[in-house]
Amino acid sequence: MDKLIKKTILSLLTLFSFGALVSCASIIHGKIQDIVVSSQPSGAKIFIDGKEFGQTPKVLGLPRNGRFEGEPSTKQGYKISITMEGYQPYETILQRKVDGWFFGNIILGGVIGIVIDAVTGSMYKLTPNQVSAQMKLSGANVFNYNKKEVYIATTLQPD
Repeated sequence: MDKLIKKTILSLLTLFSFGALVSCASIIHGKIQDIVVSSQPSGAKIFIDGKEFGQTPKVLGLPRNGRFEGEPSTKQGYKISITMEGYQPYETILQRKVDGWFFGNIILGGVIGIVIDAVTGSMYKLTPNQVSAQMKLSGANVFNYNKKEVYIATTLQPD
């Protein structure tokens, strides 16, 4: 009987330890998420919350909690702007959402996993995880489809 109890306890401890490690989102994917940023044409400047981060195409490692170090804890995402001279700027928002791996903590990881994921920001995922900007020419374009008529197409920038 003693061997059976020891074996059962060892099995339960192993299962609990495995569950605590596997279900923890910080173990599965960490606190940084890679975001692929591209544009057509390539070579456009990338700005995140007003700070320049290079040119497209680029893979950016961003904190999953939606803010850089030192920013307020109420911030929940990033504003991405992609600009290129002669083209209209492209803007989008990366929002943080609770990642499905976080719920594994409730089933297997327990309070420790929940606390670790919340503190590190690993409990979140950024969406979308890929930004692809189709840059549109700015200004007026003149098309002469017919020798008798001239069409002028212009693109207005919204306020």
